[in-house]
Amino acid sequence: MSQRSFAALGSIVVVIAALFVYRSQLGLYFTDVDTFPLISTGRLHSFSDFINIITSPLMQGQMTNALFYRPVSSLTWGIDERIWGLNPLGYQITGLAIHVANCLVLYFFLIHLARWSGKSRVSPERVTRGEVEALAAALLFAIHPITMETVPAIARRPDLLMCFFLLLTLTSMLWYLREQRFVYLAVSGFFSVLGLLSKDSGVVISAVAVAFVFCQVDASSLLERLKACVRPALPLLLAVLFFIGLRAMVLEGIGGYAGNFSYDPMPVLKSTVMKFACVIGLPGDLDHCSTDIAPALIGVLLLLAAASGARLLLESDEAAFRRVGFAVLSLGLYFALYMATHTAALTRTMYSLIPFVCIVIAWGIVGAARTIVTLRRRVQSGSARDSRRPGSTFALPFASWLSGGIFALILLSILRTAWTGLYIDNWRASGEIGRRALESAASAMENVPEGSILLLVDFPLKAGKYWFRERPIFQEISVQGWADLAFPDKGFRIISLSLIVLAHEEPSQLASLVRYDPVTARIDITLGEGGVVGRYSSNDVYLEQTPLRQSTYLEKPEGNGLLIDLNRKALEGHSVAFLVYTGDQVVVRGLEAWSEVHDPAASGM
Repeated sequence: MSQRSFAALGSIVVVIAALFVYRSQLGLYFTDVDTFPLISTGRLHSFSDFINIITSPLMQGQMTNALFYRPVSSLTWGIDERIWGLNPLGYQITGLAIHVANCLVLYFFLIHLARWSGKSRVSPERVTRGEVEALAAALLFAIHPITMETVPAIARRPDLLMCFFLLLTLTSMLWYLREQRFVYLAVSGFFSVLGLLSKDSGVVISAVAVAFVFCQVDASSLLERLKACVRPALPLLLAVLFFIGLRAMVLEGIGGYAGNFSYDPMPVLKSTVMKFACVIGLPGDLDHCSTDIAPALIGVLLLLAAASGARLLLESDEAAFRRVGFAVLSLGLYFALYMATHTAALTRTMYSLIPFVCIVIAWGIVGAARTIVTLRRRVQSGSARDSRRPGSTFALPFASWLSGGIFALILLSILRTAWTGLYIDNWRASGEIGRRALESAASAMENVPEGSILLLVDFPLKAGKYWFRERPIFQEISVQGWADLAFPDKGFRIISLSLIVLAHEEPSQLASLVRYDPVTARIDITLGEGGVVGRYSSNDVYLEQTPLRQSTYLEKPEGNGLLIDLNRKALEGHSVAFLVYTGDQVVVRGLEAWSEVHDPAASGM
């Protein structure tokens, strides 16, 4: 098979694999707490809306605990809203299309990298081992479980876009190394800027691109290799400086998350190492990847690193050494980024580093298979010794089989999760919770007067049994963004008083009792064993701006509960209503005395 035919067939296979794994995504509802406010603040109905997106922080002040600047991502949500309104299908199509494009760009980048070795070009009539690895890496990226943490979540599109422009930056840099034309450096700088404008952590794009040049250039010494990186690094540095200046001007400062971010580096190091180990070593079983098994998992990965390193030294494939070295160096840069920023949500922000994990896994699997085939041929021909490397008769096959066996276990974990769609099903469950709640709320809010203050009681914050699969559903800004989209002329103000964490994925199984006493302006909440209720915020400024005065968590014989005392003066002079989530519906209640009971046993649940 010619290289051209192999590339065309491989592209088709990659697209089919991605569509198969995410075939259920197009039926998912809006998920994640930021989705609705991101869409509502990114609406693109006029040229002034476009200018507002370019010149305003992300979510335009609705995210009170942080300031970010991501206009490229906001524009994509605005285009989707313009076309699809509140139909989640269009947003899911866009997210899946970006993921498929990322897989194809990765394949295109790796397959051309494999065809280019130093200053020579291989024959177009021969498919090389590197091209097979390129196909394997792109396929793994298309179905990798960690991508399932990002692709179905509309609010996490910045990670998809950042990866897209990262891969385009690397492709442009490859063309520069091949052709030595400055135009490709300019293009790489342009894609780097777009990546930064998609997500702030795109600063890693420039570092990864320079690492690629460092690993691929021909140089006789480390100093010469570093000198060769200076010219390609200049447009990338200019891109970062341009972004920093523009971001500082729009945000009127450095931005980022509010608060003091001084921290003890040792706990952060341990947490980051554990999550990296889980993502690399147990990508299909993150539910059970805990600190209890982390030492054993890290030990296995260290053994894998030793065997892979030995294999790289014993083999004579310099191109493979450069590819793997670049991938490992890139993973190190991401590790440094996460340590520096103390990123908590590693699993969802790891999307753009998964291609480099897949490059290493593909090299391990294809290389082990090649070693087995080669050894078999030598045994059949009566020559088992490898003349290229003295002493590699047993060392190379052993290192290949050991690393290949561990890589094969990782591959099986990936394939199992991709086939069962485990995490997709969980996204569907949380999306259905949100859909049922908002459809019920929409009916209840039709007759609420314009300009009313709506107080949310017990809307679900998260649902799930495990730390990894707890899916965020609602926060105050979630319902505010939805209300702005669903009732654009009503001018509702949404204030959340309490949120619950569901211990199971079916909220109707949760027993609840909520009472309001207008004399004392007190809400008394009692939940069964299926959930935990808590106040929405403990921030003093937040309390001064809302009717919430204080709240007290209670452990009751029949479950756990919350007492909420409201500021009666804050309720005066406004049209105020309660939106109460009972587990199976949302009801509207006024300031008169009321109580809402949800009893699954009585309803036959």
